[in-house]
Amino acid sequence: MNTLLVIAVGSKYTDLLIENYKYLLNRVEVVVYTDDKEKLTKTIPTADIRIYNEDTFRYFDKYTLTHQLTKEKRRAVLYVDVGRIDTYLKSNRFISFPKNIKHMYTDSNWGGVPNASLLSDFKVSWLEDGYFNNIIEHFNNNRVNPKDITPLLERIFIIPYTSAVDKVLIELEKLRELFENNSKSKKNTYTGVGNGEGLALGYALFKTDFKNRFLKDVPTQLTPII
Repeated sequence: MNTLLVIAVGSKYTDLLIENYKYLLNRVEVVVYTDDKEKLTKTIPTADIRIYNEDTFRYFDKYTLTHQLTKEKRRAVLYVDVGRIDTYLKSNRFISFPKNIKHMYTDSNWGGVPNASLLSDFKVSWLEDGYFNNIIEHFNNNRVNPKDITPLLERIFIIPYTSAVDKVLIELEKLRELFENNSKSKKNTYTGVGNGEGLALGYALFKTDFKNRFLKDVPTQLTPII
């Protein structure tokens, strides 16, 4: 049985997890980080409930906690946003994957944004105009062409169990403060800090030359080595 990580911080998200836990029960080993361990332990006792220690949800922790869990379980781990469980996990499509896959798997790139060079003109209702301009400038200052960076949709992903991911996490941590400061100082509708983490992941993967593939291509089983 594969392992799934969910983070549920705040009553809105703990209630969502309780509502949609039926899609996970007896199908995956569920690990939950939450600020309300007592409530979730009572309502979903089959899950491994752990305390999330930050007062505000930090989006980069999706990657940090999932990577830590791969080391603990010694196998690949699936992460999904708690609000997307009913979207992605009604079937076994993403739940069944080999525990020893070697690539990272994400859903897709950001809709309509094949590379980060287009973000200077990125206009959406939930972010102020030019929200990512200082981040693009940071990429340029580090001699990384934004055209080489794919902003990756960060709602669901699989992180493999391999020490090679350590370098990816190091690059992500270098960006954490920049992204978290952005979310605190610029207008956005997100309740947590560090949004845009899929852009950060695209950068970290490029910097480390770690291969990403899309979930539609995740293998259901590995071909035996003869």
